Amino acid sequence: MSRGKKVFFSGLVLMGLGSFLMHAAPVEAHDHLVTSDAVAGEDNLAPHPVGEVSVEADLGAVSVDVYWTLADDDFVRQAPTTGDLSSGGGFVNVNDVAGYVVWRSVVGEEPEELAVVGSGETFYTDDTVSAGLSYSYLVTAIDASGNESEAVESTIVNLGPPPAGGKPDVPPGSVISKIAKLKVAGDLVVPPFVTEVIVVPPPPAAPTVEEVEVYLEEVEAEQQEVLGALEPEQRDAALAIRSSIANAAGIDERRIIILGVRSGSIIVDFEIIDLGDAEEEVSAEEAVADLEATIENNPETFAEDPALASVADNIGAVEEVASTNATSVTFGVVAADDFDFEIFTFTNTGTDAEAILTISTALTGEGYSVSPASLSLATGETGEIELVFDASTVSNVNGDYPGLLEISTNDPNQRATDISLSASIEDGLDEGSLVVSGAVPANFGSVIVGTSRIREVEITNAGDLALSGDVVVEGDGAFSADVESFSLAGGEVQVVTVTFTPTLAETAAGELVITSDDADNPEVIVALSGTGAEAGDQQILVDADGVQIFGDIDGNGTVDFDDFFQFADNFGLASPDPVADFDGNGVVDFDDFFLFADNFGKEGTYVSAG
Repeated sequence: MSRGKKVFFSGLVLMGLGSFLMHAAPVEAHDHLVTSDAVAGEDNLAPHPVGEVSVEADLGAVSVDVYWTLADDDFVRQAPTTGDLSSGGGFVNVNDVAGYVVWRSVVGEEPEELAVVGSGETFYTDDTVSAGLSYSYLVTAIDASGNESEAVESTIVNLGPPPAGGKPDVPPGSVISKIAKLKVAGDLVVPPFVTEVIVVPPPPAAPTVEEVEVYLEEVEAEQQEVLGALEPEQRDAALAIRSSIANAAGIDERRIIILGVRSGSIIVDFEIIDLGDAEEEVSAEEAVADLEATIENNPETFAEDPALASVADNIGAVEEVASTNATSVTFGVVAADDFDFEIFTFTNTGTDAEAILTISTALTGEGYSVSPASLSLATGETGEIELVFDASTVSNVNGDYPGLLEISTNDPNQRATDISLSASIEDGLDEGSLVVSGAVPANFGSVIVGTSRIREVEITNAGDLALSGDVVVEGDGAFSADVESFSLAGGEVQVVTVTFTPTLAETAAGELVITSDDADNPEVIVALSGTGAEAGDQQILVDADGVQIFGDIDGNGTVDFDDFFQFADNFGLASPDPVADFDGNGVVDFDDFFLFADNFGKEGTYVSAG
């Protein structure tokens, strides 16, 4: 099977990066390595280094294979477990090499650890490289105690000429912004802030100088309005930082939109407006490149700007400049069992015939899919990536569906594009929805010790999809429920009968805890209360003058709407709850209603009727 065009390199122990690793802290032994058992004494000797390290670049797959020869002491041998060998002693199999650490460095940068492989291994594939960059690799041997050998470095491998065209052609209505982050050493003295989002419209096609001026003034008016909402010192800081970035990048400061300023050094998030085909104006990508070039020539660029003295103390060198493209795609409302899609187009516009443009994607968000997940384009070739939102893949459940499509390329000027996604479903199915009604709260009033009174709580699934959950009674042991779990289809109802059986003549309290897989309402707690009364000790509610008050069905001392709803549930029933039959004639009718109405809103104290 062909793996594409390959170039072979080799090398021996070199100075430079190798000497850097010789002074680095030892790498701890990794759990997955094949290590020897402990032997007598402390091991503080590093293994021998590996032999020759060579690298093989696959320009088609854009990866690098790293090869090395084993360290001299990478072999299994027997070692004694004690110093007493008079009776044969004990022995274990050990290996002075537990594994190999593979390091990588972009030429001109510090090396980073890529992986640790086991003893006996002589090969590692690095598939995280980018075309157009130059790398070198180093390999060290480590033992079970974490002692690390000298590093052996490969020669430099170049992954071919850099391609172009990593910025996708986006669907109509989408505008790609260049978002950048600048991190400068120093201590922020103004409070950190994030500005409101400014939606920047696309510039006119091939604008004239006059049209560019009008366009930038319109954007500037919006930015000034947003900055005006900040505290005065934050607004002044944003303007000072914007001016400094614009000067370093060599562009009109109105093209810089400050998105936020964070602490932890001085971290500035900003957007650079692209003016499209405007004459005599650099692109957003060129502006970032010019900013990086200015910083490379003078890392103290911002430290030397007196305007930033009011923003931060101890301003130092620039620690990081990073940028990415950003845009959004909105599918709007997608009908049940329907789908919508958008196309992103790439063309390798590189000038070198050997330049290969690679595109890879990472997608998050329910309902979305992307095809193909990656592309590889030769110079002049065009390819498409299709993004789909399919309502059926989320079971047509109503709701909003956010997502993110991250596109990475090996175009050195367009490494990444982040695309925010949104879609919604409105005519599909509703998630299971928990509704609790009935005796809520469940107040049992006064109940003779040794007898019982019940209240019914209804659990309803008001959604379309299935709903399941559990029912638990907590608190006083006088309360119990006849349901422990439930599973309801859309619209179904589960009746939970709660029983109060007091064993003592005292007030009792508890909770009926209902949990379910309703994401918006996962738990409902129904308060339970009641009072135990001695036999023959009938309790009645009276006002301050000793006049009896009728209608307190739930026993909380007040005739209110909770009592009214329970009264209404019993009205006209063949076998009503006796507590709602105020006149004691065996039915709950209008005579009871008039008594209830006369007493509504009254409150009092329970006393013994005897």
